[in-house]
Amino acid sequence: MNEVLNWIQAVFAEYNLLFAKLLVHVAIVAMVASLLLRFRKFVALLLHEHPGTRERTEFGLVLGVIAAAGAWTRINLGYTSADLLVVAPLLSGFIMGTAAGVWTGIIGGLVPLRHGELLAPVVGSIVGIGAGITRASLKDPGSIWFFSPVPFSDTVATWRRWRTERVLDPRLVVLLAGAGAEIFRTECARWTNPRWLFSYNPTEPVAYYIIVLMCLTSLGVSLKIWNTPRIEARLRRQEALLAEARLDALRDQINPHFLFNTLSTINSLIRTHPDQARIVIIKLSAILWRLLYSRENLCPLKAELDFVEDYLNIERIRFGAERLRLRKEISPDVANARVPMMLLQPIVENAVKHGIGGREQGGTVTIRARAEAETLAIEVEDDGVGMTGRQLEQSIRKGIGLSNIRERITSLYGESGHLSLQSELGKGTLVKILLPLDTSTGFPEHQRQAPAVPRVAFHSR
Repeated sequence: MNEVLNWIQAVFAEYNLLFAKLLVHVAIVAMVASLLLRFRKFVALLLHEHPGTRERTEFGLVLGVIAAAGAWTRINLGYTSADLLVVAPLLSGFIMGTAAGVWTGIIGGLVPLRHGELLAPVVGSIVGIGAGITRASLKDPGSIWFFSPVPFSDTVATWRRWRTERVLDPRLVVLLAGAGAEIFRTECARWTNPRWLFSYNPTEPVAYYIIVLMCLTSLGVSLKIWNTPRIEARLRRQEALLAEARLDALRDQINPHFLFNTLSTINSLIRTHPDQARIVIIKLSAILWRLLYSRENLCPLKAELDFVEDYLNIERIRFGAERLRLRKEISPDVANARVPMMLLQPIVENAVKHGIGGREQGGTVTIRARAEAETLAIEVEDDGVGMTGRQLEQSIRKGIGLSNIRERITSLYGESGHLSLQSELGKGTLVKILLPLDTSTGFPEHQRQAPAVPRVAFHSR
């Protein structure tokens, strides 16, 4: 053990200057990679799912300019650690393909070319081509982002997979390509005129290994840094899809509930009042037309009020037009405010079923909507039988309608949305909803051009 430690100390003592230069090289690469993330245009290029010729060219030019700046710093200021002639084309080719790698290699080699390094553009473009070919050879080019120069812990599994399936671990392919690029640059400088191409010119195998390792480390550090916004963007997309799926599930929970209650109404009318049952069926078809046609989560408030009115027309057949009344107090400036679809119907249904339905003389459902600063305030109030504190709590926690609406508001608006209930036994119930005020008219094209929902005049008998 002591012999190993002594050997390591001897290596560090002999190559401490080389270690220092290459560690600074890795630090410069990491700094440049981090600074590039401050530019939205560059981040957009990284996040592009299917980059075209323009995106590939732009990416190649950006890294080419950075490589050229590094070469200028090396030549004019003497900082050899700033040289990026290998790392930049590798990154460009791995991420964007052959064309981007070639652009980076050529642009990055122009400054050295002016100072007599004749092979710089050629070697840079060849490295970019090699990286692009490596990317194209992978079944999943996205696996490049998982590259790490750290030796594999699953070497045996990788070898077995190669023997049985003839499939190389993508990380191993990238490692071999990166190491080959640095070796190619070093050997070109060694076997030609050293003035035609810069290299670290290692004279010992250990120094050669250190140079290759630092090239791979720079490559891995850049990929890890640039992979961060990609992971964040993917998480945001997944969260958005999850939220959309949850909203669809919540809305689809309401629709069967409403349909079941309406079919129960039709069932009770079909033998005793067949004409009224026919009217309910026609009105139900109009409502289902609206529900099935649009899959949007938001709609104008006036459309939601029309939906509630259609629903109450059905309920009036059960209760009688004189026992079920609707009063609307809607501020004109919020008529087009965007609200969740099926927001009011479950609340009105609760008011009819648990409030007004319990009174022999019926009652009135009042819907109010107004703007309060940047907030849309909606109130649904009935003058029914009201609820006790325990009944109110159960309605919030266990009722399909109210608990569903609360979850949808939370999913759509977070802490900006709020639902509250007030009820007094014998006097009625008030449901108040607060939402961020959104009066934009940017509804999807298919929703704006939807055919009018068929409306049927109501006649009670």
